[in-house]
Amino acid sequence: MEDLEERLAALEREVGDVPTAPLQSLTKAISELEEKVALLETKEIRQLREKYSMLGDWVSEPGSSFMDAALTTRNKADIIVASEAEMRDIAQQLEQLEALQQFINPSSFQNIPPLNLKLQPLAELTSLVRQNALQQHSEMEQFLDTYNKTIRTLSQQFVQWDSILSHLEARKKGSVQ
Repeated sequence: MEDLEERLAALEREVGDVPTAPLQSLTKAISELEEKVALLETKEIRQLREKYSMLGDWVSEPGSSFMDAALTTRNKADIIVASEAEMRDIAQQLEQLEALQQFINPSSFQNIPPLNLKLQPLAELTSLVRQNALQQHSEMEQFLDTYNKTIRTLSQQFVQWDSILSHLEARKKGSVQ
């Protein structure tokens, strides 16, 4: 560690960026940073980190080995700390959703699957009745169409016969007088 500090001091002298204050040891600076991170870390974040490490492979996605290599545990903790407010908001929304669960999924909806099994034969019967009704409707339309054509033809025939009879009666009256 001391060798590293000496090399760093030599490099700073060469570049010309020599700090005005005396150099702190690198280990001391790291320990101070660790203390500051520990102060920032709340109980919830510690619990989250513990749960995250317990879940292990369940949390990581396939192909996330690059992310694991790129982000250290500290980086991940920083990301979690940065999104703490959003996570609290999501937790609050989940609690609200849980409170409203009785309205979203009431117990009466739980009874639907058994009732659906009871209604299945009725639905099949209704489908058959509908098909029969459509068939009867079609047959009735065809019957009424045939009936109307027959009545129309008969009416025309009666009108023609009336015309013939009227013409014959008119000729008979003309020849009798």
